[in-house]
Amino acid sequence: MPAIDREVGNWRVIARPSSRFCRNFVVTMAGSDGKRMSVLNHEFTRRRGAEELERFEFSDTGTLLGVHGEWFGIRLPSDRIFAIA
Repeated sequence: MPAIDREVGNWRVIARPSSRFCRNFVVTMAGSDGKRMSVLNHEFTRRRGAEELERFEFSDTGTLLGVHGEWFGIRLPSDRIFAIA
């Protein structure tokens, strides 16, 4: 597949208003140990292959910040206000 086709296809997936990525809060990461972590809106899931290792829902900003810091290495400023809709 030509690089331009991949670039246009990727842009369309993330930029169109009906895209899953525009309508939801999505974070995913694959670990070097074969584990996968994901956040979809208010739900964190950790898997290894088809096995679900952990899953929980959250509704507060503190948990959102903690999940991103602990599992994804993303440090978000604690003095910012994040709305969880």
